[in-house]
Amino acid sequence: VLTIDSDLQAICEDRLRDRIEESGARSGSVLMIDPRNGDVLAAASWPLVETRAGRHPDGRVWQNRNFTYQFEPGSVFKIFTAASLLRHGAIDTATSYLCDKVKGDGIWVDNDRKKKYGILSLLEAFAKSSNVYFAKAVGNLSNREFYRDIKHFGFAQETLAPYPGQEAGLLREPSVWSGRSKQTLSIGQELTVTAIQLGMAVASVANGGVLYAPRMVKEIRNDRGEVIEKVQPVHLRRVMASPLADLLKEAMGRVVTEGTGVTAGQDWLAVGGKTGTAQKVREGERAYSTYIATFAGVVPLEDPRLVVVTVLDEPEGLYHYAAQS
Repeated sequence: VLTIDSDLQAICEDRLRDRIEESGARSGSVLMIDPRNGDVLAAASWPLVETRAGRHPDGRVWQNRNFTYQFEPGSVFKIFTAASLLRHGAIDTATSYLCDKVKGDGIWVDNDRKKKYGILSLLEAFAKSSNVYFAKAVGNLSNREFYRDIKHFGFAQETLAPYPGQEAGLLREPSVWSGRSKQTLSIGQELTVTAIQLGMAVASVANGGVLYAPRMVKEIRNDRGEVIEKVQPVHLRRVMASPLADLLKEAMGRVVTEGTGVTAGQDWLAVGGKTGTAQKVREGERAYSTYIATFAGVVPLEDPRLVVVTVLDEPEGLYHYAAQS
């Protein structure tokens, strides 16, 4: 008996198909998780195989991208940068920076479209997704502290999901970081993640701080329908205290009510989330040339029952912004 909800799976596949067509994206995925136990409720992936009969010209249809595709998460990763900063007392909610531009190791870090926000506090910077704020704030963490926290959330390691061919993602050891690595990592570049890793980490925020392993099978029955084994949720570890998780949920709520994620807002339901527009290097190229748009949402915000991670790979035009996708 799978954890997959067939109705949610169908909804996700239909909406993903529509959005792929609208945005002109090359591919994409939608993942739904129950943060209370780690259950994978839906895992839609595009291109989608319509039938398993015969051959298919695109080999990607045989993979579920939620588990096998690794990508740079962009600003969605600021959830975990903020968690690390607050956990170590490197900043608090009142810590403010001038968020116009910052130089690090020979490069300038700008906000999206070079916006100049002036002085912002943490929650303001989170809602506006200011790259400059996080690039400045992360200087208060040591390389080792930040690296350990990233790993603690489950990144750069395969999940326990029973899915062959999972990718672990990429995260270099601090010993080989450049002078700008910590800044670029703080805004979700210079590492890769999978949607399932990202979903489980966001679920730990949604449920108050517990990281679960993904559960895809609830029970096993024999040919008479009798339950012969129940598969219990796997509680891996506590990754943050509940008050910190509550603060991050508040920040995600502000993203939807007043920040880059307003298009995800609903009149009848409180939603939290974080957008991420990451630059992407195409296969065979050596420089960033296109984008991946990601949104991680939690609903309802006050007592989350769903975590939703959507990824559009190489959407066209304005759709490359996660705020529009």
